Amino acid sequence: MMRAIVLVLDHLSAKYLGPYGNTWVPTPGFNQLATHALLAETMIASSNHLDELYTSYLLGQHPLCPLREPQALLNSLVEKGGTSTLISSSMDVMSLPVCAQFNQHLHIPLEVCSEPAESIESTAMAGFVGEVLHWLDSTQPPNREDLLWIHSSSLENVWDAPVALREIFRGSEDPEASTITAPPHVHQDTPLDPDALLQISYPYAAQICVIDTCLAALWNWLAATPADDPTLLLVTAARALPLGIHGDVGYENAPLYTDQIHVPLFASILGGQKNQPAMSRVQKILQSESIYHTLMQWFDLESNTQTDLPAAQHSLLPWIRCLDETDTTPNTTLDSQWAVSKNSQCPETAIYTPAWFAKMVDNRVTELFVKPDDRWDINEIAPLREDVQAAIEEFMAAGNTSANHQKLPEILWNQLIR
Repeated sequence: MMRAIVLVLDHLSAKYLGPYGNTWVPTPGFNQLATHALLAETMIASSNHLDELYTSYLLGQHPLCPLREPQALLNSLVEKGGTSTLISSSMDVMSLPVCAQFNQHLHIPLEVCSEPAESIESTAMAGFVGEVLHWLDSTQPPNREDLLWIHSSSLENVWDAPVALREIFRGSEDPEASTITAPPHVHQDTPLDPDALLQISYPYAAQICVIDTCLAALWNWLAATPADDPTLLLVTAARALPLGIHGDVGYENAPLYTDQIHVPLFASILGGQKNQPAMSRVQKILQSESIYHTLMQWFDLESNTQTDLPAAQHSLLPWIRCLDETDTTPNTTLDSQWAVSKNSQCPETAIYTPAWFAKMVDNRVTELFVKPDDRWDINEIAPLREDVQAAIEEFMAAGNTSANHQKLPEILWNQLIR
């Protein structure tokens, strides 16, 4: 049977990675992965809560579109004779009801630290990945699990990157890099002042470098381990971590902006008789449920056809490689591309389209931003475009946003008429 490995690096922001355009944080590990992977340019988290996100991952159920009879990925895998293992540093993930269906659970807690580590090798994330690699080395035969799911919560809990690593980002007139070892939690309505933003961004960027090094170690292990069957590798984040651009640091109480729901996603195929795919990008808008449908199609468990799904939930496999000679990529024109996210802490939703990003409360647009120009939602223009507000509200009020045939009004996707 084909095998799959899913690596979820919770709170990893796409804008800090080289393959997504970052130029000031060195990420050679992610760069290497991107050269052998499909990169999803616009992956939008369906929620900012782990419970709802894992329901999306493992049941294919969007938090705003409950399914009458969801088909559980893990149960379907067992029925086919497959097995699954969850390795996590987070007990919150281990205790999720939807995760109870994994055949095996392995909790690897992160080491608590009161000061920055002396080296990358001595960080908590390096220790976690070291334990994962030890488990892989001691599991015979290699990659025997049909589905291996790895969840790291280090960016949420431990910022122990060495001080020297933090200092490489500091300019001559910038304040000294912070030596904090846990992400601060700030809740305010206005953006943090520039110096405060730097004091948070430096240690976070250094922590990205730690994760990048650990990812490279895992990639090298996978590339060096022979496997008779092809292995699908998915690397993503559950949600990104707001870092004060809109006032909040940490996802608790933070409103839904792009800096929280735009997450990275890389997909690659290792081993087997076919070569690794070359670097490519998919420009369409995707959501968390696409991971579920990718895995269902990979294991040949899919019961629903792609045409039954919203375009944002389609499997990625047609973009990675053709499964057979008759396989074709889904027909996803611009007018069917949109994503909706839910804030689990307040009655707020967000809709992302090719030309606009809007935040809504009680089906009324409260904020509006131009996409893709305003990448991180800085210039709010709702008062200037009441026509766009009305189109979004009408689209959302129509209901049944899970229906694939429901198309956006022209004004919401055509960037030429903005």
